[in-house]
Amino acid sequence: MPREIIPAELVRQLQTLKQRPVLGCTIGAAILLVLLWGVYGLPLAAIQRASQTWQRLRGEVEEARRLGDRIRQETVPPLPALDTLPTTLSALSAVAREHQIQLVTVTPGPARTPDANGVVIVPIELDAVGEYRALGEWLEAVGHAPTLGVALVRRVAMDREESFLPRLRAHASIECLFRAGDSHGSS
Repeated sequence: MPREIIPAELVRQLQTLKQRPVLGCTIGAAILLVLLWGVYGLPLAAIQRASQTWQRLRGEVEEARRLGDRIRQETVPPLPALDTLPTTLSALSAVAREHQIQLVTVTPGPARTPDANGVVIVPIELDAVGEYRALGEWLEAVGHAPTLGVALVRRVAMDREESFLPRLRAHASIECLFRAGDSHGSS
């Protein structure tokens, strides 16, 4: 007996559909809707999930940015005003005395034009005499002394001179950062 390729029940149902065109159109429309949902609905749902993830990540980035700003404000010392340069030079001398360093010359250079954030950089050239270890500790202290605001040691050269032995002569180039304006808050 030959096998039926299409089951008899399915053939009977299809013949019934031919007799009822409204039912056939309804089933066809339902199949079409399922296909359209598969083609458009699933990608739209994925886009919606991606959009929600994007919004969540954007909020997290903004929160991290605010946290970073708060941490920066709490950890970075406020810059002194440019008109406090003489006080900064006195503080520089005091730090040298604390480390038994003799400052031979202290020469501030011209202040550079303020950047977009209102930061002014003043280069300072220093000649000092002291023992090797004391010079190193002094230069470390210059970079971290709260009385100096932000001071960056850019270059150091040390020489042995017979007239200073066992001490050394050091030449250091530092940059001190100030905010533009005066100490009364005006720019």
